[in-house]
Amino acid sequence: MTTPPRKRSSKPAAEPAAPKGLVDVVAAGDRRESLIALRDELARRLVLADKDIAAIARQLTNTLQAIAELPAPAERSTLDEIAAKRAARRTAAS
Repeated sequence: MTTPPRKRSSKPAAEPAAPKGLVDVVAAGDRRESLIALRDELARRLVLADKDIAAIARQLTNTLQAIAELPAPAERSTLDEIAAKRAARRTAAS
């Protein structure tokens, strides 16, 4: 038995929606994390792009530059994390 051929849709492919993670990260307000999420999204779109490759590549380059210009994030040790949690608990208990 053979299966009948599938009909192809004549509708153009819709623009892929931004992953919820990108929206959530940007909404949280952390500039570095927002730029990193944007970088990842632009890289994904560049790989999948059929058109507007130059524009996406330019946006990706600008985003990479903006990330590079940010000051280095402060490194926190495990002890710093524990101390911050302890301080938060004490403040909440007061």
